[in-house]
Amino acid sequence: MPESGVETSSIASAPSVVPEVGKQEVRQSVYADSGASGVSGVAEVPQGPPALVGRHQEFDRLLRSLAPQQPDEPEVLSTSPPDTAVVAGMGGIGKTALVLNAAVAAHGRGWFSRVVWLDLQSHTPGVEPLSDDQALDTALRQLNVPASDIPPTTEEKAAAYRGRLAGEQQRRGAPVLVVADNAGSVEQVEALRPGHGGSRLVVITRQWLQLPAVHRHAVNILDSQSATRLLEHQLREADPQDSRSADYDGLRQLASACEGLPLALTIMGAVLVRDPGHEPAELAAELRELEDSAERLGRFDDGHRGLEGVFATSLDRLADAQRMMFVLLGLSPGRRSSTTAVVLLAGTQEHEVRPVLLDLARAHLVQHRAARDQASGEEFWELHDLVADYARSLAEEARQNDTEADQTYHAAQIRLIDHYTAMTEAADRHLHAQPGDDVSAAFGDREEALAWLDDHREALVTAVRTAVEIDHTKAACDLPLLLNRYLDSRRDFADNLDLNAVAHRLFTQADDLQGQATALYNLGNALLHLRRFEQAVSLHTTALELFTKLGHQHVAARTWNQIATALRALRRFEQAVSAHTAALELLEDLHDSAGQANALDNLGITEQDLRRFASAITSHTLALDLLRELGDRHAEAGAWTNLGTALQGRRRYADAVEAHTRARDLWRELGDRHAEATAWTNLGTALEERRRYRDSLAALTWAQHLFHETDDRHGEALTCTNLGNTLVRLRRFDEAVAMHTRARDLFRHVGDHHGEARAWINLGAALYSMGRIEEALTAAEQGLDGLEAAGDEHYARRVRGILAGYKIRLAVRWHVWDRWRR
Repeated sequence: MPESGVETSSIASAPSVVPEVGKQEVRQSVYADSGASGVSGVAEVPQGPPALVGRHQEFDRLLRSLAPQQPDEPEVLSTSPPDTAVVAGMGGIGKTALVLNAAVAAHGRGWFSRVVWLDLQSHTPGVEPLSDDQALDTALRQLNVPASDIPPTTEEKAAAYRGRLAGEQQRRGAPVLVVADNAGSVEQVEALRPGHGGSRLVVITRQWLQLPAVHRHAVNILDSQSATRLLEHQLREADPQDSRSADYDGLRQLASACEGLPLALTIMGAVLVRDPGHEPAELAAELRELEDSAERLGRFDDGHRGLEGVFATSLDRLADAQRMMFVLLGLSPGRRSSTTAVVLLAGTQEHEVRPVLLDLARAHLVQHRAARDQASGEEFWELHDLVADYARSLAEEARQNDTEADQTYHAAQIRLIDHYTAMTEAADRHLHAQPGDDVSAAFGDREEALAWLDDHREALVTAVRTAVEIDHTKAACDLPLLLNRYLDSRRDFADNLDLNAVAHRLFTQADDLQGQATALYNLGNALLHLRRFEQAVSLHTTALELFTKLGHQHVAARTWNQIATALRALRRFEQAVSAHTAALELLEDLHDSAGQANALDNLGITEQDLRRFASAITSHTLALDLLRELGDRHAEAGAWTNLGTALQGRRRYADAVEAHTRARDLWRELGDRHAEATAWTNLGTALEERRRYRDSLAALTWAQHLFHETDDRHGEALTCTNLGNTLVRLRRFDEAVAMHTRARDLFRHVGDHHGEARAWINLGAALYSMGRIEEALTAAEQGLDGLEAAGDEHYARRVRGILAGYKIRLAVRWHVWDRWRR
């Protein structure tokens, strides 16, 4: 089946963006009827080739491989450029458009006298691929060799073909470019190689052909920006006044749903053109909300071309073992599967599985991710999202039509999900192990366990949903709890929330109070991180009641701590102190030193909010003493951070610098980039208080980089605030204004209205330093409104005083101006 794209009747009139041009359209573009015995000849290729979107590097590289040999270079085997270029990629990826553009450009530069385009029909439904003999026969006819002059044998045809290419070059003064599209085997194209003389062959194929001495060009999916531009262009081409072409956010969402596949983008663009009332964001949402793989794939069909047909023709040419393996990959959770995972699905040995997977990779149905490029050292096999939909739809079809296949596939999924559960449990033990604890031998250390979790993250998250679908309730309950600590450490709070919601629902159905309480505790923690504090208090309170009912005092104490943290975020400080105290009383009764240390450290943070810095220093110091005895370096690093901020509150800046430096060094040793960012921020503010402004700027700049890297927008906002203050000290006012503006926008983005209010005030201070008093006054008034709404009367009183000063300064300025004017 031809890979389709934007239709064109001639190259000269082709649109400026062509994602994938259909095979028939291409032949019509390049050839004109010669009038000789019904055989098509080759027309001169016009100037003005269509432009490509997001393919400039591939285009330049392909064009360079077609460039003629320089006259001063001797034409010997060791230095002659390859006579063949192979352009490979999955169906619908845009190979034909790329080669068409390169062919037009090469012809336009005079490198070739003519272009011969052959369709070898390897992926055309209902049609047998051309054999090497048929391919040569077709090429000779396209080179205007009369049928009566074409030799009978393949060998003679090959010799005549090369002779004809040489004759064309001698007669026209330039060699010939031959394009073999839709190729599927080495045999088809080997005889078409021109050999020496300057003529070139470009092979377009969906699989890597094992041809020696060729230029290889891989065509991959478009990046987000290029995919969005392609949709924009289609709308503008159809109607220059279509306002949807300027809806970049909606088009970006739709491009994401198409996963950068040009044919999918072209189809969705056609859908939008056909229905002017359909908004891009709505169409994207419809695609995302479809849970059935076959139904979602079916939407990528505009009546003229469809993805399913393209994928089917790729699969049809494969052997039974390869087709069966492709369907098995549709059973795997997520798009990425390790070799170990595929072996478990297949229920066989690696030496039987891996060669078949490599065949699928050569056919561009999967992408091979080498072990050396993976943190865990395992190799992976990755499906494009839409190809994965096709594989899943085939698996589902087989399950519905064949009871034995259904049972086989169900057993395969159970095997794999049980493996994931066991490995996740082993990894989780490493994540929370203390010195001397027994850990699983499956991983050498904590870093190795984290690397495995990182590489399998998507599969593990998806495995929970798969377990629900196949009624593997135990795994669907166990995996979210085992993944909780890891997802929290990677700040993947949204997935953590979703998975624990699944677990809570299942535990509730089973009337499992322990499971319900644990899932609620995890849900509350995820909500804390997502800054949904009221909901966090509610869920943690319910979890506390269940833990108390079950007699689990240790976990009840931890839950009191989390309730206190949420109350503190809600600025209900006295209630937070009461919650911390309740946790401490429970932990003291249980003689739980680690729990007491954690509770004391959290209590100290709340005491700082109440500006009880002396009490906070005592709480953090007691926590540190306990943690050092226990050897808990993670908790110790956090306690050093908190002690440093308490010391700053008491204006003991030298001691604060020392505390933050210890925290930074510990977090760096432990490899926690996010916590290290916090330590750098606190160190930067302490250095600023010591008037070491340049050191402060360096520390805060690095902190901002780490927060951005770890995708913590709230932490980045806080750091931008501190950076802005330091820049004011350095009298770099323009930069300070920009930094406070970014802080304000980030606080607004994450929904921290109190932080946004303080950012407004800091922005006002920077503007005031520049003499922009009216703007400073407006910013400070905005900030004061936010503080009053948040109930921060302490800070609001200070701001009212600042505002009074601004107004006096402004009045003086107007008075002086008025006197001068008179």
